[in-house]
Amino acid sequence: MSKSFSDFEYENPHQENMQDAVKQTYDELKDLDQTTLQQKLIEEVNKQKANNTFNFALLSSTVESMKPFMPQETYDGLKNLLERIK
Repeated sequence: MSKSFSDFEYENPHQENMQDAVKQTYDELKDLDQTTLQQKLIEEVNKQKANNTFNFALLSSTVESMKPFMPQETYDGLKNLLERIK
């Protein structure tokens, strides 16, 4: 008898790796000024839109997951930018 989806316990073995990736991304970007950070975000959005892989929800959740690691001013600037590219 095959297992159904409900037979599997939910585990996210990649959660720790994702947290590490968020921290690594933060470390790479933390010393950039707001203008450069916005330019990098716009470049990534344009690349994803060109490849038809743009996912606003994922991008927004990524910014939210990085919020504890960044100054409020940087977070507010990114949220503003996200609203413009939505």
